[in-house]
Amino acid sequence: MRLSLITINFILISFFSQNLIGQITKSPNKNSDYCAVFRAANEKPRTVKIRALMSFSTISRIDGGDTFLYSVECNNGDYFALANFSNLKDIAKWQIFFDKLPNEKNFIFEVELQGNLEVSIAPWFGHLSWSRAKIEITEIESIKDVTRKAQKPNYKTERPLTEKGRTLQLVNTETLFYLVKGKTELNLGDYFSPEYILTDSNGNIFNKLNYQNLSERKLFSNFETISVSGGRVERIGNKYKVLGTVTFSQADKKHILNYENTFEFRNDWWILTETKFTKL
Repeated sequence: MRLSLITINFILISFFSQNLIGQITKSPNKNSDYCAVFRAANEKPRTVKIRALMSFSTISRIDGGDTFLYSVECNNGDYFALANFSNLKDIAKWQIFFDKLPNEKNFIFEVELQGNLEVSIAPWFGHLSWSRAKIEITEIESIKDVTRKAQKPNYKTERPLTEKGRTLQLVNTETLFYLVKGKTELNLGDYFSPEYILTDSNGNIFNKLNYQNLSERKLFSNFETISVSGGRVERIGNKYKVLGTVTFSQADKKHILNYENTFEFRNDWWILTETKFTKL
């Protein structure tokens, strides 16, 4: 019944129809399979050379519409990678090209490119943090409009890896709020490891038997609001370290702590094994 305790609230039209519309001199190195490269990537950006499909839109909207890469062979939201063009070579040339695209249309392009791919356990990337991966594109070798014939991105299938990461985000936030406020909707016995250790910002150490003392001491009772950053994840073997900040605010007064929560995925659930708070 643990899951029931969480509320999970959480380029290009063809100017020469179906022909190659953009080309840069190709590297002699063979492109790698997108799905295999994606599965092998992790939180540390890795330079890759791939062929993939790109979803691109000129439709005006408030939310959504991010440009991303995908592949027919692993057509699932878990394998969508947000595209970032900020470090693209010849960016002025490509920007002119993109700016000439017709408005209010969706496109699919087959692209050959090089860039730095980063894949996280949790969805941190994109508008409203929807994607667990991003690629900073450094070079575009070719772009081909395949909108009419390409298989579209599959938005309807389940995304187990994304949901696993999203659950980590939720457990991380709830446990932090409990530690600093003493309030949560969770049965925390399901989330803290028997060997759990907490180190506060003054160097005091707590364990599974007395970690509640941190909130009982009401160290931050003078602050009206408490907010927790989404944090970033560092994976070391079977451990996942979530790093971020907790901000305590009262009028123009503010106090910020860094936190580091270490989790393990045991029996299909996230277990917190260690927490460290340090002063910013």
